[in-house]
Amino acid sequence: MTRRPARPRRVAGRAGSLLWTIAALPRMAGSLLRTIAPLPASPLLPATSLLLASSLLLASGLACTPSPKSITAYVAASLVDVMERAASEYAKEGGGPVAVHPGASGALAVQIEHGAPADVYASADPRWVDELLEKGLVETGAVRTLARNSLVLVAPRDSKVMDKGFSTVVDFRKIAIGDPKSVPAGRYAEQALKNLYLWKDAQGRLVETADVRAALALVERGEVDAGIVYGTDAMLSGKVRIISRLPADSHDPIIYMGAVVKSSRHPGDARAFLDFLSGPKGREILTGYGFQVDGAEGAR
Repeated sequence: MTRRPARPRRVAGRAGSLLWTIAALPRMAGSLLRTIAPLPASPLLPATSLLLASSLLLASGLACTPSPKSITAYVAASLVDVMERAASEYAKEGGGPVAVHPGASGALAVQIEHGAPADVYASADPRWVDELLEKGLVETGAVRTLARNSLVLVAPRDSKVMDKGFSTVVDFRKIAIGDPKSVPAGRYAEQALKNLYLWKDAQGRLVETADVRAALALVERGEVDAGIVYGTDAMLSGKVRIISRLPADSHDPIIYMGAVVKSSRHPGDARAFLDFLSGPKGREILTGYGFQVDGAEGAR
């Protein structure tokens, strides 16, 4: 009795499916040849058989190619515009959909600590990324420095206030800043006011907001006399003007960090988007929105 050849051993997973198909190719070709054997002999038959068998292999390989998954990026409020643009460009280059969820960096970090479904986290303050690293909530090898920013004092566009130095902050009755406890822009503003010996005079004038964009909105609507926001925020708004720029050495460097959240259901896609942000195309987009990116592409 003729022994039947042993069937190729299966290997688990999609790669296993492809390997099984390759191993079974001779048997599949033999079956194909037996099917066409009754047909008139032709020198083209072997080539036809090979072509059909190759098509089967190609189809199997294509079926094993995973498609990009949808991910969610929790980002600092000041990054919302640039992130939505980056997500759009990323999709054009074959990446999966990216849902952008903005907020105060500190508040977003707390949400991630409590299990929020974030895949990527981008903060305007490295301290929050460091805290998540210490707690084992972001991937150690998937942290990137994305960009830098500056801090400015702004007033409504129709304000009669003259453009002077930052000391004019004490001339305003109401000044909007982000809440220093959770909003990096607010913490940087507090540092600057203290280092420039204006903190005491500013007390009682400050209106704290949930994030930096909320502070900007109060200035735009004329509900406050001035606000301390990022230079990129002022650049995007057509309703405010810059009164002065805060000295860079009056506060900690404003550095944006990005990281892959360890609980991400799609860490590979999250890392791919983060690499896109820190790569040439991402840096070009960030620069277009006023961010400083020199030397910001490397891993931390």
